[in-house]
Amino acid sequence: MTREEPFYFPCCGRNLFAVMHQPETSTTGTAFLLCAPFAEEKLWTHLVFVNLARELAQRGHPVLRFDYGCTGDSDGNFEEATLETYLADIREALGVLSTRTGSVRGLGLIGLRLGASLAALVAEQAPEVERLVMWAPILRGANYMQELLRVNLGMQMAMYKEVRVGRDALVQQMHDGQPANVDGYPITGRMFDEMAALDLLASPRQSLAQCLIVEVVARPAPSPCKEISELRALFHRGTAEVCVEEPFWKEIRPLYARAERLYADTFSWLGRADHDL
Repeated sequence: MTREEPFYFPCCGRNLFAVMHQPETSTTGTAFLLCAPFAEEKLWTHLVFVNLARELAQRGHPVLRFDYGCTGDSDGNFEEATLETYLADIREALGVLSTRTGSVRGLGLIGLRLGASLAALVAEQAPEVERLVMWAPILRGANYMQELLRVNLGMQMAMYKEVRVGRDALVQQMHDGQPANVDGYPITGRMFDEMAALDLLASPRQSLAQCLIVEVVARPAPSPCKEISELRALFHRGTAEVCVEEPFWKEIRPLYARAERLYADTFSWLGRADHDL
């Protein structure tokens, strides 16, 4: 059995919602902070993260999951957030986790998609982070922004049977102060620019944490793709693996409540990482 405690903590003038998952008995295991993906992807992966937190707690790891400011049950409106506020939220949440766990051995970050990318950036300035797990990270934010713009164009086609505002015009509108609607989420010009500047492959990563990078694919692949392998090489202590799971961060049927293969691969790596300490 594990204990779950919902609470709020302050960050950047907002109260952020969090849930602490504690093992029933005392532990000296790594404490993990979960970093959710962006916008609609966070919605579709909520249950996967809840069950991951519970599984980790059952295995003796304290876990903190939380809503970034301006998302979920945290204070603020979605369009007020920036990439910098998300990074500040993660850093503050790490401090909360450290305070609440005290005697555990080290801290870890587990992130999915954009959450994985943000976790990598935070880990570079947080030497207390000893484990970094990146599930299907966003490697280049500019490419991700183009994916989101395609969602808007698809919405236009569904509504009007034509694209009335093209990609370049959408970008201009964002910079003129009119957010672009992506699955009901307003993407501002500042968020677009900060996302577009994100590039995990641009330079060696500075984190000394043991790092697992997982490429999530719908069909078996013999080895990680070229870009995932390149990212692994940029970490001092990086491992790259391929895991077969459906892209559960999208609207698929049935709704994913658990990512069993991804869980199993991650737990296996954590066991090996502990052995290597």
